[in-house]
Amino acid sequence: MTVQDHSTGNAWRSTNKLDIPKRYPKDVKVLSALSDLTRVSIIYLLGTKGSMDAGEIASYFDMSKPAVSHHLSILTANDLVQRKRVGQHIYYSFDYRALAKSFREMAENMEKWSPRTDKGTDSPEAKESAD
Repeated sequence: MTVQDHSTGNAWRSTNKLDIPKRYPKDVKVLSALSDLTRVSIIYLLGTKGSMDAGEIASYFDMSKPAVSHHLSILTANDLVQRKRVGQHIYYSFDYRALAKSFREMAENMEKWSPRTDKGTDSPEAKESAD
């Protein structure tokens, strides 16, 4: 099964029966967006410098403004960066709460399918004492 991520253009081929991209598409998209060093650097830049337009952001990178705009579109599509139009300019900003929310949602999803090894009957200690 192949799943296409339209926000990044990436396609994932499921190699097992878990179908993680299909079951948790938002998690996969956010992690994919964060898998690129340039995008993580943009988040860090906006987090430390504040709101900036694409030209200002591009001045910190050795790439064209269209390339930076491509990265910004992926970040905004995944709610990792916010955009605000002021006149003819578009300003981008980072709010850590959006990233924290995505990570919380991922953790909740992981809790649904992850074996409980921290306590309870699934822990190695509990299995040993039962034997």
